[in-house]
Amino acid sequence: MRKFGTVEIVAAALFWSALWLAVPPSARSFDGSAFSVSGSNDVSDYAELSLEELTSLQIQVTSATRRSEHLADVPAALFVITDTDIRRTGHKHLPEVLRLAPGLHVARVGSSAWGVSARGFNDRFNSRMLVLMDGRSLYEPTFGGEYWDSIDYPLEDLGRIEVIRGPGGALWGANAVNGIISINTKSAKETQGVSLSIGNGTEERRFGGLRYGGVIGSDLYYRVYTMYQDTDSLRRLGGGDNQDDWQALRTGFRMDWEPAGSDSATVSGDFYYGRLSTENMFVTATPPGSPPTAWRATGPDHQFNINLRWEHEFSSKSILNAQLWYAGMNRETSIDFVERQTVNLDVDHNFSLLDSLDLTYGASVRVTHDEFNMDPTNAFIPNSATDDLYTGFAQFTWKPLGEDLLLIAGTKLERNDYTGFEYQPNARASWTVAEGHTLWGAVSRAVRTPTRVESGLSALQFTAPNLAAPPPGYPCPDPPNSNPCAFIMQGNPDLEAKNLIAYEIGYRAQPVSNATLDVTAFWNHYDDSIVLGSSYTSGPPVVYDGTTFQPYYLSTANSKASSDVFGAEASARWNILPTWSLAGGYSYINFKKLDVVTFLGDRTPRHIFNVRSYLDVTKDLELNAAFYFNGKIKGLGDSATNYTTTIDIPVNARVDVGATWRPTKELEISVWGQNLAYDHRQEYTGGYSYLNAEVQRGVYGQIAWRQ
Repeated sequence: MRKFGTVEIVAAALFWSALWLAVPPSARSFDGSAFSVSGSNDVSDYAELSLEELTSLQIQVTSATRRSEHLADVPAALFVITDTDIRRTGHKHLPEVLRLAPGLHVARVGSSAWGVSARGFNDRFNSRMLVLMDGRSLYEPTFGGEYWDSIDYPLEDLGRIEVIRGPGGALWGANAVNGIISINTKSAKETQGVSLSIGNGTEERRFGGLRYGGVIGSDLYYRVYTMYQDTDSLRRLGGGDNQDDWQALRTGFRMDWEPAGSDSATVSGDFYYGRLSTENMFVTATPPGSPPTAWRATGPDHQFNINLRWEHEFSSKSILNAQLWYAGMNRETSIDFVERQTVNLDVDHNFSLLDSLDLTYGASVRVTHDEFNMDPTNAFIPNSATDDLYTGFAQFTWKPLGEDLLLIAGTKLERNDYTGFEYQPNARASWTVAEGHTLWGAVSRAVRTPTRVESGLSALQFTAPNLAAPPPGYPCPDPPNSNPCAFIMQGNPDLEAKNLIAYEIGYRAQPVSNATLDVTAFWNHYDDSIVLGSSYTSGPPVVYDGTTFQPYYLSTANSKASSDVFGAEASARWNILPTWSLAGGYSYINFKKLDVVTFLGDRTPRHIFNVRSYLDVTKDLELNAAFYFNGKIKGLGDSATNYTTTIDIPVNARVDVGATWRPTKELEISVWGQNLAYDHRQEYTGGYSYLNAEVQRGVYGQIAWRQ
């Protein structure tokens, strides 16, 4: 295990010292009247959902309409992962928790990397999904998608995760194409007292966390936390260690001001340090035609963010929200070192125009600056860039027949530095046909904007990727000269945004008090996909590593063909007994017409299924289990061979079983077995030159103390 160095220790010490000094001296005394601590078990208004409450459709959600709504009334394919679900499924990493949501394909690429997608097109960097944490965008503009290792927040401090399958661009902007994952952390009031946990296992080698929450005066709640994890490598496909273990340290705070008046505010911040090991597959320049060789790289990742939110209630029908956040990162990988800083301001206002008509509108501005230091075979053009994003949106919500009929119409307008002006309208409706039975439908447009890689990367290859027609005379040498080939993939600054038109219909029901059902069908039509071009163009000879090469260039471009994807999703919960609950989900997806290059394949299994069981054996003993199934994926481009070959991902069936015992009110002991169906199995291809790896069977134990 790698030990953290002086720089990281000093940074953490300064962070905590500054936070401590920010607290008034009168509030630092444990027996002072301005400072009090309540155990989380005593805050009854914020207790974990019971098994009975899990089957209710009255859970409040906000991500679908940017206003608080009951889940039953939302005209969108929305699924809520509650804090109860998170705790009772035993997962130790945030993307693993997302396996619970119907319609999501979650595949582990490496020890610290995952692919997460809704409704197809999975990839390690999925540029069609938008992930938010407490309203802050986690989208990574270099490749698109997210670095999941860097957002592995303490899971016990998550209140709920709202997963929307389908477009959300009308409210949240570009890249919310196939879905939105909105992660909501618990308020500081919900995490009062002390929480200490430590654990050890075969795959989750060492992990632990410490959290402390208190209150200053009567209305300023706070918590501070730190967590550490050391995760083992996966197994190399074919045998051996994959050399991709990782360690991470995260520390942070949250403060919530909740006075009796019309204002409330939240300030939060996090500091993350990760040490990632990856073994990548690269093709060497000399001697020409050399087979791919593995190169192990160990790179640090430093990230910091601070988030300020303010809410003012003019009346119960008029609420103003403002959010300002900053995020910075310094991340080193096997081919680059990137520094990025982002500042974002959002303001939105929801108010009633009439008794039955509401308007939600808002605007935002975002400034992002990045700088890359690449290895000799790669370069960004330009190497450093500052990108501006300006957006505005408006959405009308009309209830012409009271609470039984809901009509929504709105659009998002934005201007970005890649494709200029974009618009993303939507229209939605829900109809409560009878008590506990709701039908809904939606038509939406969403766009995906080009990434930095697609618009400006120049990447030198030494084998021809199986992406387009090879140059004449391939393989090289190509007369009239005898130089070996080099293939240069180039970004295109003139790309257009990829467009989606989505049609959705759904049914949500609670036919009896102890069961719920949610069914959705969809049809997605894509245009202007961003792909690599259909042919190479030659250029004058280039010299690299002492060898002269004949270069062939392949640029990104917009495909004018279209794609159609359709499918269905379902989820259900059933409280069989007051002490036993079952939950599950299923999704089917089919690609009617696919214009993207064939080496990628569909990238998603057609059938995904999960079922979970929560059993309270006694009031102090829980037995939990889960089964996850992913169908076969055929013809997936193999990143380990630079996409010159394809690979089939076999059917995956995963079984997790765990027991939790609370011998006292404060003490909790858990034991979990994970991936019990196989000794090892591959979930996905590596992506981005990663070697193919297999997830292994694992066992871990955890002890937690809370007061």
